[in-house]
Amino acid sequence: MLQVEDIKVGYGDLPVLRGVSLDLNAGELVALVGSNNAGKSTTLRAIAGLVPVSGGRIVFEGQEIQDLPAHKRAELGITLVPEAWQLFAGMTVRENILMGSYRHRHKKEENAQRFAGLLDVFPTLKDKLGRRSANLSGGERQMVSMCRALMSAPKLLLIDEPSMGLAPVVVDQVFEIIEDLNRQGFSILLVEQNLQLALSSAKRGYVLEHGVIAMHDSGERLLTDDAVRSRYLGM
Repeated sequence: MLQVEDIKVGYGDLPVLRGVSLDLNAGELVALVGSNNAGKSTTLRAIAGLVPVSGGRIVFEGQEIQDLPAHKRAELGITLVPEAWQLFAGMTVRENILMGSYRHRHKKEENAQRFAGLLDVFPTLKDKLGRRSANLSGGERQMVSMCRALMSAPKLLLIDEPSMGLAPVVVDQVFEIIEDLNRQGFSILLVEQNLQLALSSAKRGYVLEHGVIAMHDSGERLLTDDAVRSRYLGM
């Protein structure tokens, strides 16, 4: 479904991605992990078209997309779930979620059915639809962000740091939802600081260090790898 081949990204003269390659099959949950400033979020933003690549290829369902603008990639079914704080603060929960259906705005009945179905997946939001997103907890904002992305009927979800700033009990809730979405057939590329959670959930994982892929294996094998345990899990 997705092949990222030797992509390079820099900000001015500062190289961030120095040749990143990874792939994801349809229906997979794949984790991209590593330390802060390794380039994980930049990788997602490059795939989504929010930052340009200076080299390499991005192929989605057989089509090269590295030169397409972000809205064209969204039309192909690639949707980024940014960190939970990136909502429209002055808009209500309902309005934020419905923003995700903009490119399908003429399909009113389909959108209404999808909206109702998402509220079954995220029941916590049912009694908060009229509340401004600025007044939500961190966990509620993360759920709204995921809901908004799912309203676009994506083929590929790029999820960036879903546990950031959340209480442990809420993190567990959010990851249960992510795993359930994957069981429903959603293809997910997950960037996450919490290696234990990410690699426990993912079928496969990539470890990114200093803008390059340092390791790639099943989530289970990465979790038991001595180097990973020592460097990232403190074991």
